[in-house]
Amino acid sequence: MTKVTRTLAVALRDPATKRRLAASGILVSFSPTIGPRNAASTFNTVTGLARSTTSFISAMVNSIGRIVTALDEKGLSDNTLIIFSSDNGGTAPGMVTSNAPLRAGKGTIYEGGIRVCALATWPGHIPSVKRNVVPMHIVDCCPTLVKLAGGSLEQQLPLDGRDIWPIMTQKAKSPHDMLFLPGRTPDQAAIGKGDWKLLMNSGANGGKRSASSSRGAGIELYNLSTDVGETNNVADENPAVAVEIQSLLTEWLKTAVPYGDPKLQPDGPTPNPKQARPASLRAKKGKRPN
Repeated sequence: MTKVTRTLAVALRDPATKRRLAASGILVSFSPTIGPRNAASTFNTVTGLARSTTSFISAMVNSIGRIVTALDEKGLSDNTLIIFSSDNGGTAPGMVTSNAPLRAGKGTIYEGGIRVCALATWPGHIPSVKRNVVPMHIVDCCPTLVKLAGGSLEQQLPLDGRDIWPIMTQKAKSPHDMLFLPGRTPDQAAIGKGDWKLLMNSGANGGKRSASSSRGAGIELYNLSTDVGETNNVADENPAVAVEIQSLLTEWLKTAVPYGDPKLQPDGPTPNPKQARPASLRAKKGKRPN
């Protein structure tokens, strides 16, 4: 990662890039998360995997700084939109990372796994020092960026994402009535509607579950305005809300495109057709920047 960003920074300073779009695709291994040795040596108070993770993050921050500095020196900052977002909550919370006060972490559909930080900057377009807590979804980036670039949003399948530029630049409300959040398996998902969040088959090993067989033992309901840590499952106390939101989630899951659909993958292999996920989210687990 460090070598790639240094190369990109050099390229941005090259006069030949003055009228050319510079794009960077950085492939970084998920594991092991190992930063430069000189970075690791500066975190003597952190031990084990947490130390290597910390040094890795430090190297990432420095790498982003090189690109930003090159844009400033080149005079391109005023015409560049920079978006930074984590793709999921921290892994192994309590041992390697901390997602407090959120519950759980990477790989789960609890807030600790899907609610992440994000930031965007574009001088003259996005107000500085503006904090936004309106729920957004990572798939919103696609229609937002395509629209900003003057492209067309027409495609074979409907987009799950919405244009969030008004949220980023103004005090606009979320374009989503609901946020659908698929999990790791076809029957694991969550839905956010207003302050309510309903989870289906979260995979949790403990905690209070709904006692009603009509809703199923795998249903959890939380009011995030008062319980962002998702500690109190209130499905039994709010049966009407649970049934209503669960029905919305069930209907949404029916629109999922099965893996191996020949219309979408004419030349590819055909996996188990029973495994389904919404069309535009098949390859990317849902996240909700905050």
